[in-house]
Amino acid sequence: MMGKKVFFIELLLLSFAILAHNVFPAKSSDTEAIISITPETQTFYKPTFTVIVSVTNATNVYAWQIRIHFNATILNCTEVYTPDDSIFKLEQLAGIYIDNDAGYLMTGYSRMGDVPGINGSDILAVITFEIKAAIEEGESIPFDLSFHPTLTYLLNPNLEEMPITLVGGAYTYIKDTTPPTIVSVTQSPPPDNVQEDQEVIVQVNVTDVTSGVKNVTLYYTTDGQTWGSKSMVFNETSELYEARIDGRTAGAIVKYYITAYDYAGNVAETSQYTYTVIPEFTHAFLLTFTATTLLLVFALKAFKVKNPCKH
Repeated sequence: MMGKKVFFIELLLLSFAILAHNVFPAKSSDTEAIISITPETQTFYKPTFTVIVSVTNATNVYAWQIRIHFNATILNCTEVYTPDDSIFKLEQLAGIYIDNDAGYLMTGYSRMGDVPGINGSDILAVITFEIKAAIEEGESIPFDLSFHPTLTYLLNPNLEEMPITLVGGAYTYIKDTTPPTIVSVTQSPPPDNVQEDQEVIVQVNVTDVTSGVKNVTLYYTTDGQTWGSKSMVFNETSELYEARIDGRTAGAIVKYYITAYDYAGNVAETSQYTYTVIPEFTHAFLLTFTATTLLLVFALKAFKVKNPCKH
């Protein structure tokens, strides 16, 4: 049954091509066309991922077909399509066939009538897979995507196969459903001593042992409605992520929190932190009051020494 379906796709593809009168001779090319899968190598952390099959340096393409093999114990193919804006989405779709039991997929297009082939580089297919292998958190599993060497081809208007180079892909999937760890949120100056127009530096320790930390973001507000955001930059000296909140006027109440994403798309978020900006004169007043109090204490002690109590 499988062989009949494969034969049907190839026969359908060729039958439309044969409708042409073949008045357009094949053109030779000094550069061999390349059909490749992008990305060619990558580590995936999400159970669903997409690859792109492209052709480069193609000349006089009247019809094309690709057949890709994959490990059916690891992957399911869930979607195959050619983008509408691709120059290789030709007039006639030969078909789309996915066999997740045998582990392969096929698709192709053909021109119709007495028309020349297409020249250029563009996308042939966008393919989505999902991981179906059961593995534990943090475990990895390698897999490949490869082209069938004879059932992947480009045809010119004479229905002749043209020389091509096929480039498959080698990948690794690592299961990561655990969000990053966020600890030790600190700010300088401390919450009870932020002066008017004084910049506040927020630091935090963020780690992710599986896929790694992708980004850390600080969100802040003074009205509880409108939130600003700043990317937190990793400080190699302190090994902490940090960002700065601009100074505010006296009396402003600033709230902030932090989010962190890993490369698997997991997110962690802190609770909200709050500080109130105090007027600059309050700090000066406290210093003056403290200094005055100390002077009064010293003066009182001196007075007692000069005028000891008589019993």
